[in-house]
Amino acid sequence: MIFIPGTVPDLIKESVKSVQTANNITHQIWREDNTLLGYAIKSTDIIEVYPLRQIDIGQLYAELDIQGLVNYSVNINNNGDLDVVDSIRKAEDSLDIDSLKALKISRMKNRFDSMKIRPKVEIFVGDPIRSFNVDGSKDDISNFQSYLDLLLISSQPGGIIKDADSIMQQVTTDELNSIIIQIKQHGLGLYQLKWSKEAELFTASTIEEVKAISIAL
Repeated sequence: MIFIPGTVPDLIKESVKSVQTANNITHQIWREDNTLLGYAIKSTDIIEVYPLRQIDIGQLYAELDIQGLVNYSVNINNNGDLDVVDSIRKAEDSLDIDSLKALKISRMKNRFDSMKIRPKVEIFVGDPIRSFNVDGSKDDISNFQSYLDLLLISSQPGGIIKDADSIMQQVTTDELNSIIIQIKQHGLGLYQLKWSKEAELFTASTIEEVKAISIAL
C-alpha cells in the first residue's frame, strides 16, 4: 500500500457529493497493482480516509509507520461524502515491459518494507497446541530473546508475554524459544517469496506475463 500526497483530479470532482471534501483532500492511497484505493485528509494528528475500495487498515498503518506518521489516528468514512467513480486509467496500460517490471518490483518492495515494520505472525505452541499472533519485527525478536535469556539465567520455567492483540500469554521457556524460531522462519519465508516473484518478473518475456504476476506477499 502506498500513501502519497495528492488531490482529487479535476476531471472527477463533479462526481464527488461534497465538493468541499474534495477540495480538502491531501493524499491518495494506492494498492501495489496501481489501483486507487481511496483519498485522505491529513490534519494535525488524524487522517480521514475516504475509501473507493476495501482498505487493509493494518497495511495502511504499516505504511504510515514507514513515513514517520506513527502517532496519527485513522478514521474511515463510509458515509458517501466522497462517492467518486474511479475513472483513473491504470498507469501500467501505458508502460513498456521493462518499465512495468520496474514498477511492479518497486511496489512489491514497498509492500515488503511495510510488512517488515511490525508483522503479525501466527504462532503455534504447547501440547495441546494453541495459537495466537505475536508482533514479529526485529525489535520484537530481540525483546523476546532478551526475555528468554533473563528467564534462563534466573532459572524460571516460563513467564508471561503480550501477544499482538494485547492479550497476556503464559509461556514456558521452550515455548518462548519456539516463538522466536517461528518468527524468524516467517521472515525468511517472506524473503523467499519476494525473491521468487522477482525472479518471475525478471524472466517474463511479454507484457501479458508481467501483468499476470501477482505481487501480493
